[in-house]
Amino acid sequence: MYSASLNNLGLIHDNRGEYDQAIEKYNESLEIARQLGDRQGIAYTLGNIGLLLFNKEEYKNSFQHAIQAYSILKEIQSPENKRVQSILTRSQLVCLRQ
Repeated sequence: MYSASLNNLGLIHDNRGEYDQAIEKYNESLEIARQLGDRQGIAYTLGNIGLLLFNKEEYKNSFQHAIQAYSILKEIQSPENKRVQSILTRSQLVCLRQ
């Protein structure tokens, strides 16, 4: 529950354009989710980090986070894998153009 709350705080900072604070909260969330073995929480947080990095035009790093999230979401058969797949596709296209 605490991990999800930190992830949500990260989303709030992210939506405000406060990327440093967002990454801080996402990383705290990720650490707790990993300690708890919460694979869905790990995947959601990695996906949010991937999207934040995409928005910051850090496409390769975005792709790395999104592929990790996608792999976990696919493994646990979460419908969220479609959202992360969108990040992957956009990151790949931008990386190929560079």
